[in-house]
Amino acid sequence: MQTGKYRWTIVTLLFFATSINYLDRQVIGLLKDYLAADLKWTEQDYSAIVMAFTTAYALGLFLFGRIIDSIGTKLGYKISIITWSVAAVGMN
Repeated sequence: MQTGKYRWTIVTLLFFATSINYLDRQVIGLLKDYLAADLKWTEQDYSAIVMAFTTAYALGLFLFGRIIDSIGTKLGYKISIITWSVAAVGMN
């Protein structure tokens, strides 16, 4: 495979991984009305859930930033994707 094609393959994979990551974060906001009706959430319940997610996300970014700095981008990105996928599967 030529270097140019390989480079665009990597860019495409990174684009889709990043897009899925951002879409994943928006799902709870999109489903808020349905979940609130189903689970009898109040606005305070919803805000607590969003705050918990935001706090965990910020801590995760801080910790993974440190890890990626020490082990390198390639391995760090692999570990980040695997960890995110396991967490997403664990919530289902």
